[in-house]
Amino acid sequence: MKKLIILISVLSILISKNLLADEGMWLPVLLEAQYDDMVTRGLQLSPEDIYSINNSSLKDAIVLFGRGCTGVIVSEQGLILTNHHCGYGSIANVSTVNNDYLTNGFWSNDFKEEIPIEGLTISILVSMRDVTNEILSQIPTNATEKQRKDIANKLCKNIAAENKTKPHIDAVVREFNYGNAYYLMIYEVFSDIRLVAAPPLFIGNFGGDTDNWVWPRHTGDFSVFRIYVNQNNESTNYSKNNVPFKPKYVAPVSKKGINKDDFIFIYGFPGSTTHFMTSKGIDLNVNLINPIAIDIRTTKLNIIENYSRNNDTIRLMYANKRAGIANYWKKMQGETIGINATKAIEKRHSQEQDFVNWLKSIDSLKKYANLMDTLYHYHQLAYPYEYIDRVLYEAYFSNEIIRFVQRTIYDIQRGIDDSWANKWCYLVNNFLKNNNLKLEQDLFLSTFKYLDSISKYLPNDLLKNKLNTEKNIEKSLFINFNELSVACLKNKINPKTIQKDPLYVFTSKLLDWYVKEILPMEDYYNNKLDSLYRMYTKLQSYYLPQNKYYFDANSTLRIAYGNVKPYHPADAITYIHYTTIDGMVDKALWGQAEDYKIDSTLLELFKNKDFGSYANDKGELPIAFISTTHTTGGNSGSPVFNGKGELIGLNFDRVWEGTMSDFYFDDTRCRNIMLDIRYMLFIIDKYANAQRILNEMKFAQ
Repeated sequence: MKKLIILISVLSILISKNLLADEGMWLPVLLEAQYDDMVTRGLQLSPEDIYSINNSSLKDAIVLFGRGCTGVIVSEQGLILTNHHCGYGSIANVSTVNNDYLTNGFWSNDFKEEIPIEGLTISILVSMRDVTNEILSQIPTNATEKQRKDIANKLCKNIAAENKTKPHIDAVVREFNYGNAYYLMIYEVFSDIRLVAAPPLFIGNFGGDTDNWVWPRHTGDFSVFRIYVNQNNESTNYSKNNVPFKPKYVAPVSKKGINKDDFIFIYGFPGSTTHFMTSKGIDLNVNLINPIAIDIRTTKLNIIENYSRNNDTIRLMYANKRAGIANYWKKMQGETIGINATKAIEKRHSQEQDFVNWLKSIDSLKKYANLMDTLYHYHQLAYPYEYIDRVLYEAYFSNEIIRFVQRTIYDIQRGIDDSWANKWCYLVNNFLKNNNLKLEQDLFLSTFKYLDSISKYLPNDLLKNKLNTEKNIEKSLFINFNELSVACLKNKINPKTIQKDPLYVFTSKLLDWYVKEILPMEDYYNNKLDSLYRMYTKLQSYYLPQNKYYFDANSTLRIAYGNVKPYHPADAITYIHYTTIDGMVDKALWGQAEDYKIDSTLLELFKNKDFGSYANDKGELPIAFISTTHTTGGNSGSPVFNGKGELIGLNFDRVWEGTMSDFYFDDTRCRNIMLDIRYMLFIIDKYANAQRILNEMKFAQ
């Protein structure tokens, strides 16, 4: 065993020379392996400054914003900065045609004007603790994968329940790298959140879909919220008597800006990565599953755009949904381009063969030499079920009409009583209130055709029913919601008639097949793959140097770091590391896209070079910058710090050519995009005259 450890150490040193320096998302409690490198590159904080359980530290200023973004606390009164696209849904929900805060922006003048956001929560991590031994020690070595998961899930829930000590405390145990490790996370959850400020859409989403995932970027992607609490500084439901939150730590804001090659680090909650995925898995996902999803989403976006173009009510109603569809739609396209341009599949396969040769070179590990071939094999077997699942989700089950049909099926299956019709009619009217019927009809009819791509997998009786449904689809009650509404008014709802509806019948049969045939096979192959990947990642922890082995992202607090760098994405193209308002105005004056519009106020500030103290040394007003830091979804709104721990920006995107970083990180192409904090300060100060917001911020000296 001693010889094995020595050999692993030697090989790890050799391997590390070929690994990318800036790849990785590190748990702050496991930062020790990275710390020396961070200090060498410019970090001036101690580990205790970054993460401390017993004392206030930088981690106390980092918040989980909603369910999938990050934010940062910048004042002693609980002021939160996050991205505009993170606050987008909240801003849209409190907007009306008469008070369109999404389009025109919102700047509160005092605490009383701040708008409560129903349903929005903000969470702050209290602590994280390794509970791996507590869980793995209770799992029998001969347990099946299903038994293993069942036991682990039960233990995770028990540990979490034991640590949920107060109503506003949330505790959850997270699994890492397919069950090789488990950590307990304890959060303080706040539910009285209010909108403080948001720039107009032309600033907060400048470039829109045209520039999404693209560099150079000129987007002022920020919004401002506040946490409110009771008089004891504890989380509570909304009350007009609540007061601003007093945080343990406030991130200092810096106007110093950045320069090329500067060290930076990002603190946030990255959502999901699969950086251990094999070359076979990447190929199937990117080249075979992504294309059908891109095609379906293109159809949806075209329909929503056509309806929204000249109708502000529809535009606001579908703003958040459209943004959600478009975001991943463009990301998938970038993934494909990046994977193929970098030859990532070939390179990953070559790395895997080196790993196999390493296994064969060590007597005690030779028994794992077939591991990669087995992983390839099960990826291929799982592919048809993953493809079916993706098509059904994108083209059918995510449709609002079908969501309503599913709800009806479940309600009827649970049983019909005297009050059923009234409850169901309430849902009918709610559907009509929250959706545009004609738009939803077009969405459904246009995406239903994509089920043709899985016809070869459908059993004969279901295929016949599908063809029959296509012929009679216009007759469905669920396509003609207005008739349902009239029937509800006349109390003429008959569940037996609903159960004979062609969409009801087909959806019932499709769900039955999906639940009984597809999901079990998906679970079967996922269990096989999880078991194999658990062994694979465990062996990788020996194979890779300690400072290069990291857990996949799973919405837990992480630190990533890198340097401000330009990049060269394609032949004859080189981008510098920052953008300025000059480029924004150029796009507005010469660009043809509707996404490139600015107002006279901002244009006047530009013409007069009225940038205040927010210009750089060249007299330019910076807007955004890029670095080699490894980020993913969930890092939106993540604070960007310099080596002193001073806030210099907000992370908001990645470059299109590098969106494959969830699978494969290449530091020659992968760049994250960040809002320069100076542009945000300029907009608040010079554009909006909202100095009260700046006055409460803590600024670095």
